[in-house]
Amino acid sequence: MKPARLHSLARAEIRAAVAFYNDARDGLGDEFSDAVEEAIARIERQPVRRTETATASAA
Repeated sequence: MKPARLHSLARAEIRAAVAFYNDARDGLGDEFSDAVEEAIARIERQPVRRTETATASAA
């Protein structure tokens, strides 16, 4: 499994979003961060997997 590499601007944007959401509601940014980490982990596990939507739009 090849680890994902995020651009420094993407990492900064994620950090800003976490802070924004935590300001909106305590813990919400942490939930967002967990969701981002899970999405990245799924991409790392199956980098070529396509969803039905992606497959349908590519046709």
